Amino acid sequence: MRGVVTDEWIAIFKQLWSLSPASFNGRFYRYTDIRCEPFPVQKPHPPIWVGGHSRAALRRSARHGDGWHPVAASPLPPPDMRAHLDTLKQAD
Repeated sequence: MRGVVTDEWIAIFKQLWSLSPASFNGRFYRYTDIRCEPFPVQKPHPPIWVGGHSRAALRRSARHGDGWHPVAASPLPPPDMRAHLDTLKQAD
């Protein structure tokens, strides 16, 4: 469930960083005609990095993010990193 909420938050941030006034009617959050100004300097919005190792996190990174952070307590072994990068390429 937290992944679905995260997807919605990413959509909300992208919208609020580029549209004013903005309205949103999602599964978890709703708003109508709100303003979030000034807009960020980065266009169309600040980079969104998604972390995690799960397939869902990799999918989220490929679909909604601008970058992926492996979020590992220690470096990933090269075969694991290769597998995750292959998953990212397929999820896009």
